[in-house]
Amino acid sequence: MLCDKQNLVPKSGYLSRSLIMNLSPLEIIEDDCGSVEGFEILIKDEKHCKVLKNRYVWINDNWKLSSDSLLLNNIGKSLIFRSTITCQTEGFKLCKKCFGEYDVTDKKYVGVIAGQVVAERLTQLSLRS
Repeated sequence: MLCDKQNLVPKSGYLSRSLIMNLSPLEIIEDDCGSVEGFEILIKDEKHCKVLKNRYVWINDNWKLSSDSLLLNNIGKSLIFRSTITCQTEGFKLCKKCFGEYDVTDKKYVGVIAGQVVAERLTQLSLRS
């Protein structure tokens, strides 16, 4: 078992560094890129609602900030959410509506923060396997 982990940790570390380096140019530079694109996401349960909170969702022909009550009332239904993947901001940057209303102190380094979050989860998954 230790040999497996010994082999997996360097690979996850390399992937972590690669993610952070490649996501580092991402920064929020405008409020709204005007994108009408989004992803349809099925809201599964209350735990899933917590993950989707503070994201922009398409309701009544308009983008609205998702709240606890809105999400809890739509469990079992599919809603369209804005995403950084479909952001139309020029130069591979991001807008605030596609990123979501998260409390990030430095908008210049949101890519590094996102890379660190994903990288940490990958490392933990490799250690659990």
